[in-house]
Amino acid sequence: MSIIILKLGGSVITKKEKDMLADLKAIKRIAREIKEAFERSPNLKLVLVHGGGSFGHSIAAKYNVHLGLKSGNQILGFTKTVQVMRKLNLIFVEELQNLGLPAIPLQPSAISIQEDSKLSDMFTKTLISALNLGCIPVLWGDAVFDEKQGYSILSGDHIVPFLARKLDSERVIFGTNVDGVFDSDPNTNKNAKLIRLITPSNIEKTLRNVSGSKTTDVTGGMRRKILELLPLVEKGIQVEIINAKKEGYVLHSLLGNKELGTLISAQ
Repeated sequence: MSIIILKLGGSVITKKEKDMLADLKAIKRIAREIKEAFERSPNLKLVLVHGGGSFGHSIAAKYNVHLGLKSGNQILGFTKTVQVMRKLNLIFVEELQNLGLPAIPLQPSAISIQEDSKLSDMFTKTLISALNLGCIPVLWGDAVFDEKQGYSILSGDHIVPFLARKLDSERVIFGTNVDGVFDSDPNTNKNAKLIRLITPSNIEKTLRNVSGSKTTDVTGGMRRKILELLPLVEKGIQVEIINAKKEGYVLHSLLGNKELGTLISAQ
């Protein structure tokens, strides 16, 4: 079973500068593109993971959920983070279902456990059963129980490599709000160039030029993404980083176009 994992960043499906505000226009467009991808490729096996954006990150940061349990009043912040992420997921999944897609939410906090902020286990049999049935499992960045810290943040960027290894995925696509990885910060350098291909031969130079996220993000930025994706690339899984804010990019990436952003490959 050839599986594609598509991760949509919170900055793509929410308006991150405002709390608890979904980008409905973007969500509807992406849902339509996923629908068309299945129409063109009926045998497509897809797992979706989305970020928290303005729903999860602000509350998690307010209660310092990412630091684990330090005091009793933080427990409410933990439960609130879980709940607001459920709300965002509901919006996204309903748009997919409205188009006739059998999307099914799989709540990470119910099937995952971390140890010292590192994902140690996830019950994937449910996910595999969903795929075998023809469903589209949808997971998201969540606050989960932690055997050492009480609870901690499980980023969608952590979920993706874990699932890619467990499911022996063929490809991983990261839909972000940027065109890919640049040789310098495009926000400050108008001459920054998009790096189309990252391989072991240029990875060190690339990492020196990549910084973390400048917005409120308790899960890190592009540099962290690249570092966590390297083990996948070493196993032969191809990773693509595309701008999911651009119309048609999600569709054509799902259909196999690997020239839309940055491709990270062992060769």
